[in-house]
Amino acid sequence: LRLTAAYPLAAPLNLMAGVPFMTEESEILGHPEDQVFLVLGWARAYPGLVKPEEILKPEAIRDIVPLIDGRHSADELNTQIAKAVGKRKGLVSAEDLFLPAYLEALRKDPESLAYYRAQMAARLDTWTPPKDLKVLLAASPTDEVVRYSNSSGEAAWAEAKAPGSGLRLLDLQAKDHGRGAGEALLYAVLDIDRDEAQAQAAGQAMKP
Repeated sequence: LRLTAAYPLAAPLNLMAGVPFMTEESEILGHPEDQVFLVLGWARAYPGLVKPEEILKPEAIRDIVPLIDGRHSADELNTQIAKAVGKRKGLVSAEDLFLPAYLEALRKDPESLAYYRAQMAARLDTWTPPKDLKVLLAASPTDEVVRYSNSSGEAAWAEAKAPGSGLRLLDLQAKDHGRGAGEALLYAVLDIDRDEAQAQAAGQAMKP
């Protein structure tokens, strides 16, 4: 495959994955490993601006960050993080990972935080795709990790701001995030296959 461009899907996308406690949902983190991934990812993308030591508790940096070494599955990380904070799996909260000062600022003055500002500036659902760039947004209405409104909101934005961009929204049948990723990949491969076949047919039709 020829990769034209990649978008960092760790952007908040209305999900506010780095700050889930900004919503009315429970502050229990269904995927605490994602929170650590995100902090490290944004810190790597914005060195000097997003600093893990200003976001994560010292014990989280000491005991959890070293686990992010590419050798553990998400489920293993989930289990290890719960063990590190002395909780049962599925009961890890925002307070277990994040500094109290960070949480307080996030609730009272989020714009004061570089992490929040960086995420808000990179929202996918307000991204204007270039003209003629084919983009397939595959989303499941029942995704438990990324809200469906992220993709539907971006589709509406693109239709209004860049109607010639070629962006379209595909509703997946998969009920969860993991299976949705597999289904989306299959659709992408089928799309590429179809486009290649059409291009070949058009090329042959032009031959004398």
